[in-house]
Amino acid sequence: KDQGYVVRFNKNWKQADMYATSSLVVKAAKMFNDGMMQKDIASDMNLSTNTIRSYLKKATQLGICNYTSKH
Repeated sequence: KDQGYVVRFNKNWKQADMYATSSLVVKAAKMFNDGMMQKDIASDMNLSTNTIRSYLKKATQLGICNYTSKH
């Protein structure tokens, strides 16, 4: 049965990536929406600012925040 999951995810890497990172993306977006700065989110989540920027871009594509590079 486990192999079935691998096969499904191998066919759709974007879906696998979204599944794996969704909770972190949502958490970062919520913090951003609550007014936190990118560097503060990174510090709080113990991740790099580049990772947070990537998460916020994904969250914006999903429509759960409104991040722009000007932030």
